[in-house]
Amino acid sequence: MKKLLALTLAALLCFGLAAVGTIGASALEEGNFTYVLTNGDTQARITGYVTKPTGALNIPETIGGAPVTTIADSAFKSCTGITSVTIPAGVTYIWYDAFWGCTGLTSVTLPDSLIVIEEAAFWGCSNLKSIVIPSGILDIASNAFNSCHADFTIRGTAGSYAERFAAGKGIRFLDSSKEYFKLWGKETDWEKSTLNWFLMIVCFGWIWMAF
Repeated sequence: MKKLLALTLAALLCFGLAAVGTIGASALEEGNFTYVLTNGDTQARITGYVTKPTGALNIPETIGGAPVTTIADSAFKSCTGITSVTIPAGVTYIWYDAFWGCTGLTSVTLPDSLIVIEEAAFWGCSNLKSIVIPSGILDIASNAFNSCHADFTIRGTAGSYAERFAAGKGIRFLDSSKEYFKLWGKETDWEKSTLNWFLMIVCFGWIWMAF
């Protein structure tokens, strides 16, 4: 009994030390990014920046010799000078508040590998008008895109989780496989093919009336 208790306590102690080692790991630096290595140093999590970024933000595919798989919570929170973000293939999670309050952000490119967008990840990105959500995504927090542009639109694959999410939130959804007609710089819900047929019918109508 004493031996079993000792083994249990030893296991708990080892687990606790491992957890503390992960949580308390000091952020490393490479380029203008800070990061930590996880999962036995085989994966990297971007935790923030050295100097507050502006303009186009291109997240590296690898850092510290490991593939980037996660954008940490609050990593780029309130970086109002960022205008575009490109997240590379291999990233699966964008954690809460990652790009919260990035009011200058107008363009976001997400990878097909992405499966989760957490709470308030893009909250308050008031100039972000649209985003393409990859078809393989499994979960988007209900407030991930709160307070984005008034005309905020989600593009994605018809029948995907992205479309169901948009419908549930009352966000406009457009099928990314189709082209849409622009009216005064804003995409309408009319597909270009539908509009072309409509214009063709109108033209034939005018020709018929002329004779």
